[in-house]
Amino acid sequence: MTRLFPTEIEENLLDLLSDHPQTLRNCALTCRRWLPRSRFHLLRAVSLRTREDLASLCGFLDVDPQCRQWVRSVVMAPIVEKDTQLVLETFPVPSLAALPNLRRWEIRGADMSDPSRRRALLCHKATLARLGY
Repeated sequence: MTRLFPTEIEENLLDLLSDHPQTLRNCALTCRRWLPRSRFHLLRAVSLRTREDLASLCGFLDVDPQCRQWVRSVVMAPIVEKDTQLVLETFPVPSLAALPNLRRWEIRGADMSDPSRRRALLCHKATLARLGY
């Protein structure tokens, strides 16, 4: 198939869509050439709402380790109706070290007043050394 646009133009268009994740997902499914640039933007800020989201992300990053470098932010925002504690306890905190460019790890909507929930997130400072605590 003949290219209609140079690669630089296609990448610039995808860059303009960086704040529109659903559109980027559609672009990634539309054209194989757009997949790497779309993934680059989609993985910059990852939001995990369920254990299934977490398993999917970990599986994807295991299959394609090169993509780990693109993750800059991980936000855990568990769905309130589901068991928030299980989602938080499932998160493999040591996996954060496998994300070399991670700059932010955020937990939203979790009631941390329960000591058992706080214990679930305890980690040695060496685990978070790259996060700049």
